[in-house]
Amino acid sequence: MIDMTTGTWVILILSVLVGHVMLFILARYFNIVVMLGTTFMILAFLGFASARGDVTPIRLARIYCGVVAILLGLRALHLPEIRAAGLLYFIFIVFYVLSSLWSQAPVDALARKGVYAMPMVLGLFLAYAIRDRHDFEGAIRILTIPGILFAALFFAHLASGSSDQRLSVIGTNPNMAGALCASMLILCTYGALYGSSKPWRVIAYITGTLLAMAILYTGSRGAAGYAIIGCSALILPLVRRPLAVAVLAIAVLGTGWFVQSKLETKSTERMTELSLTGRDSLWVNGLSHVKESPLFGVGWVPTAKASTGIKGSRNWHSMWVQTAVDTGIVGVMFLLFALFVASLYALRSWRMLIATESDLVPLFLAGALFAGALAHGLVESEALVGSAIPSLILPFSIVLLERLPIILQAESPWGEVLTEESFEDEEAYADYDGGPEAAGEYAEGAY
Repeated sequence: MIDMTTGTWVILILSVLVGHVMLFILARYFNIVVMLGTTFMILAFLGFASARGDVTPIRLARIYCGVVAILLGLRALHLPEIRAAGLLYFIFIVFYVLSSLWSQAPVDALARKGVYAMPMVLGLFLAYAIRDRHDFEGAIRILTIPGILFAALFFAHLASGSSDQRLSVIGTNPNMAGALCASMLILCTYGALYGSSKPWRVIAYITGTLLAMAILYTGSRGAAGYAIIGCSALILPLVRRPLAVAVLAIAVLGTGWFVQSKLETKSTERMTELSLTGRDSLWVNGLSHVKESPLFGVGWVPTAKASTGIKGSRNWHSMWVQTAVDTGIVGVMFLLFALFVASLYALRSWRMLIATESDLVPLFLAGALFAGALAHGLVESEALVGSAIPSLILPFSIVLLERLPIILQAESPWGEVLTEESFEDEEAYADYDGGPEAAGEYAEGAY
């Protein structure tokens, strides 16, 4: 049971009331589902900050924020816009949670996996809540706020004198911090390279530089791979502009040289290690559990914290091993099928955007987040356990891959490609601004 004092309850209730007032005000200017998703990410990170003492109120606030965000996202969801990839990933999430029922501790397993499923579902709804290109750009900027906050904490950490050990800002796990930095670095790279506002590009570049340094300090090779793959994908549209690529390469190499000259820690040395640091034996141990129930898995493998005795989830440090242990071959097939269909929709979106001469850069961002999260999933399981950032980013990217033609107004929510020939005249085509009402009018022949 969670031990809550009267003072803690008072602070929590006041925070909820103030939060709702702020939501009411911010909803007039911003996408409120995205704002709540961003708040959830910040609270999720702070909830694992052991240096802050008792983080129970933060974790409760995270759960409450997630529930409100999902409810508002569900209210904003329009059924005609749902495509197969997002639906299949949602089915996988449901199966992953229901696998708790055939574990040795069903109640504990359901409690844990219910919390883990929250950011996964929220990631889906975040992408469904984005209505058009303007909303997309605003959402990406808002979602970068956790990265800006972490960069500020990291800078304060450097100013106070860094240690020789792996980076642990306010007591967080280095691998979890690295995953947050990697996903935020991809968003910052998008803002630095393609942002429409010069001040925003400067902020994104500075933040991205600090986050790249932070990844080196965490010593997380999985996070480094996540960032490298994602950021490399975002550079591809610049290939036609070799001067821009050259400037970017000089900036990155210069920053890397400066960082390397300043860092002589165990963290940076760890980046060059070729060993799996015990993951191979951990994976073998995990696969031994699969042999007990190869078809549906064992449901959940608990581990008790020595200090509290509270059961947690065994982390197998691989999204695929985690899936195989908990859900067996059936769950792995569900996940594979969802990711395969997402890849097909990415190709479909590519062709559709080219056919309508739409901007392809947002699709590269979605692909960068998708590929980076999958690469990270080879050596970490934060896409499935811990309410970490990758568990939100992966489904977010899946839905973006299939919905970007709708967001960029290259496709109606009803599935038709919207070219100029789809409308009766040029004025109607110019006035079309997407959304379900416009799509309904289009379907009824108003255009």
